[in-house]
Amino acid sequence: GQRGYNPASRFLDDVGSEAAVVAGSLDQSEARESVFEEMPQYDIGERVESSQFGKGEIIDIDGLAVSVQFDSGQMKKLNVEYARLAKIG
Repeated sequence: GQRGYNPASRFLDDVGSEAAVVAGSLDQSEARESVFEEMPQYDIGERVESSQFGKGEIIDIDGLAVSVQFDSGQMKKLNVEYARLAKIG
């Protein structure tokens, strides 16, 4: 239940200062919030379309995972970070 921080990697010098984040320069809670703000928000019952599986309806949401019942009869549990679901009317 404790938070700990590791020392910076010795390989950060190889990456260069533009790509490296200096410890303490980012507020971790702000960084985490900005990642979640960029995630698409879905609601149960919403119609979506996947380029791989076609059109379907969201039937359950569990954190970043959505369960979609596709019109083809398939049901898939997809991570919204990677699924690239498009909302449809």
